[in-house]
Amino acid sequence: MVWKWIYPKNSEENMAFLETSNTGITVILALLAMYIAYYIERKYKARIQFHLEANCFAAQQGYYIVEVVVIINNKGLVRHVIDTLDLKIFGIKPGKNIELRKKEGIHSAVNFPELFVDANILKNKGKLFIEPGVVQQITYIARIPEDIRLIFVKSSFKYHKNSTHSAQKIFELSGECKSPDKIISR
Repeated sequence: MVWKWIYPKNSEENMAFLETSNTGITVILALLAMYIAYYIERKYKARIQFHLEANCFAAQQGYYIVEVVVIINNKGLVRHVIDTLDLKIFGIKPGKNIELRKKEGIHSAVNFPELFVDANILKNKGKLFIEPGVVQQITYIARIPEDIRLIFVKSSFKYHKNSTHSAQKIFELSGECKSPDKIISR
């Protein structure tokens, strides 16, 4: 019969067969779990939430003081090392024509012609390490001329072999900026 070739003949052979089968099944299940964790769930890939905030303070001597906060939330399971953290702040004066950017090939993006800040925040400070589960806030204080109404803040950082992550946001500067005497200390 065919079954004699498949099934062992005595109890010792039964035990050896079961041990070999269990080991094989265990290895297959472990490989499947690794595949799911790495490629489907992406547990050990970068999971970063990156956004910008800005606080505008009352104008003084012809300038607004603007606090730009770069917020990086490491939601993954691996530590991230950030080599560069670039920050650019552009502005547009009231009454200026609203023109579209041409060099990026985006026809609907508005051009902010005035450049006020173009800096690598980490220059001369080394690398930034962000552990899993940590929300890192980096603050940059800028002065923006009082005649600027809107600012466009753009930030990007590099990590893991030149992978880039970026965020951008528009903020309005107005006479309703926070007054220094109404600031709640942190």
